[in-house]
Amino acid sequence: MLFADAVAVDLGTHGRPDAERAFALYSQAAALGLAPAQLNTAVMLDSGRGTRHDPARAATYYALAASQGIARAAYDLGQLYADGEGVPANPGLARAWLGYAAARGISAAASRISSLPAPPAEAGAAPSAPTPVLPVADATVARQDALQFVWTAAAQPAPARFYLQVASLDTAPPHDVFTAQTDLSAVKGAALPHGRYAWRVFTVCQSLARYAASPWVPFSL
Repeated sequence: MLFADAVAVDLGTHGRPDAERAFALYSQAAALGLAPAQLNTAVMLDSGRGTRHDPARAATYYALAASQGIARAAYDLGQLYADGEGVPANPGLARAWLGYAAARGISAAASRISSLPAPPAEAGAAPSAPTPVLPVADATVARQDALQFVWTAAAQPAPARFYLQVASLDTAPPHDVFTAQTDLSAVKGAALPHGRYAWRVFTVCQSLARYAASPWVPFSL
């Protein structure tokens, strides 16, 4: 209902279009995990329509929508990583997100991939840790069918993957309740019961036999 109301306000179905009100409604629907609302929130942040231009927040909402299979969001996020706008310039993540979009029918993604720099050659530099974005530290997250995790990462000295670890803090010792490996910078995880949790994400450069982990980020459901 929120999303339908947002679209009506955005298009001016029942009066004059109101971009600011539409953005507020899209944001509310996005917070409930609705992928089309996450995409529209990202687009408005990216364009500065109905709200101020904020490519960093746009990247977060693109990642949320893309992790739920929205190809347009993956394409736009890949462009942001390619250009270093709102996120660190990272050809590896740009290639991963654009490839995800291309596999889902966005033909322009393939040509954009071809313009990216070649993957880095192996070097002695160590990988850098990702930066967790969502959930934020000490947040109380509304319980949803599936949690979403978003992070950013700088370009790495060698091709990299990411390993997500989610642990329950309600047991002693804490134990993993969800893990995932991905080439991307967002994951749609499993539904979890109410409780206290923490998450972190690793950059893993297998060819260098090295990794780097982010700090733990506690949150509650």
